[in-house]
Amino acid sequence: MPEPSPSVLNLLRLLIDATRRGTLSWKVAGESAFVATRPHGSVAVASLDGDGNPPFVFQLLNQENTVLEEVAEDRGAMNTWDQTVEQLYRVARDNALSISTTVALWVADLRGPEEPS
Repeated sequence: MPEPSPSVLNLLRLLIDATRRGTLSWKVAGESAFVATRPHGSVAVASLDGDGNPPFVFQLLNQENTVLEEVAEDRGAMNTWDQTVEQLYRVARDNALSISTTVALWVADLRGPEEPS
């Protein structure tokens, strides 16, 4: 797969940052797949094998769900953008499934009132 354009790589980084800031929310879109939508289209990230592990794929879609851009990891080859796609997958998954929140609740519950944070 050819290297993604600089604008798509920038979009990937902005999506990661927005998710971390809480200004972008993701939803489960299938087994090991997550989607975020806006009025002008959506973005999706998924584990190609459906197992939650590499390789991952990112897609930019328009309002009609036509894939405009796709960034997929090349099985076995580490490209410069692979870590960015994997990082997006991890933050999208955490956001869609509320993993960090659930872990924090469990930790707080198990520590009890007298243990320091």
